Amino acid sequence: MTRPTHAATFRALPANNLPAAALLSRISDEDEEIAPSDEWIGRVLCPSGGSRDGRPAPAAGSLHRVLRPAQPVRQQAAPKGQPLDTGIAAIDLFAPMTGGQRIAMLARGGASRAGLFGMLGRFTDRDVVVIGLIGLAERDVRELVQNQLGAEGMSRAVVIAAFDEDGPVMRRRAAWAALTIAEHFRDAGKHVLCLLDSISEFADACRELSVDAGEVRNAFAYTPHIFDEVHRLISRAGILPGGPGEMTGIFAVSESADRPDDLLVSAVSEMVDDRIVLDREIAAKGRFPAIDLLDRAHRDPPAIETGTDHEKTQLIAAAHAELSLCSNMEELVRLGAYTPGRNAEVDRALSCAPAIENLMKQSRRERRDSAAALAELKGCLS
Repeated sequence: MTRPTHAATFRALPANNLPAAALLSRISDEDEEIAPSDEWIGRVLCPSGGSRDGRPAPAAGSLHRVLRPAQPVRQQAAPKGQPLDTGIAAIDLFAPMTGGQRIAMLARGGASRAGLFGMLGRFTDRDVVVIGLIGLAERDVRELVQNQLGAEGMSRAVVIAAFDEDGPVMRRRAAWAALTIAEHFRDAGKHVLCLLDSISEFADACRELSVDAGEVRNAFAYTPHIFDEVHRLISRAGILPGGPGEMTGIFAVSESADRPDDLLVSAVSEMVDDRIVLDREIAAKGRFPAIDLLDRAHRDPPAIETGTDHEKTQLIAAAHAELSLCSNMEELVRLGAYTPGRNAEVDRALSCAPAIENLMKQSRRERRDSAAALAELKGCLS
């Protein structure tokens, strides 16, 4: 895949040095509105719509939008029966999504999601992809844009970036801007995928501002209003009642032992329709994408899991059973406490599970057809 033809030279913006209390009060100034347009597609921008890719700033649209609506329109739940084709076998088979859903991408143990975000941006069957990158280093943004998305992904993408050296106001605005731009294209009748990396960085930015402004820090390091801000942000994804377009939102959140994110992770899991779990231990074993195939937190499953495709449902359930049994026996096998031949079901699981895991491996440049992957999965189980 070729890289974008323009020279991508990203630049950081100076952090706002106003007192935090003053920053928090500036909700209605002109910087809190943007006017997206079609010219923003293919660009890397700052939250205000200015250029961050070394090219002239794109033209603004005719309609100005508030970054943080005072009363955001409540989106309706995604209708079932419209599977979202991501081109990623592990997601399409084991964590299927429908257009308009809100999905949490939980990264355990610091698991990287950059490669998976690049694949989602390049392969998912959507008209427009809006990617919000908060608190990443400039080199990481460049890597995602040039090497993960490439020219193919950027041809329909808008990337909003707030670097790690930017202040909390800029980082907070980046999340609002990404959702606002996605709303713009959704309201224009487009099918939009909004990827946000990450909710953790957004919450940290809100925390920095609120604590500096005098709000009392709680036992979990997050101030009382932050969870409401996170919920407001996530709720903006979905389908506008009576509107022709839809916005699918995937929101990354980190779970790490050295930071107090457990409450945030739990809260985000309750705010979304479903979740995808990335596990660093799976990545260490050499499987990419490192999606936990056994995590089944589907509270609002797509039609694929509700009986409209009985054979597929049965195959996925059988694969889960084999993977689960193998996982349960893994320690006994490692310790030599289980001898092959003692139990036919266990022997079958120990044989099938590695084949299933291997089938779910996928190159970052490879788009997988879900029907072909399902046929291969059937072969692993036969």
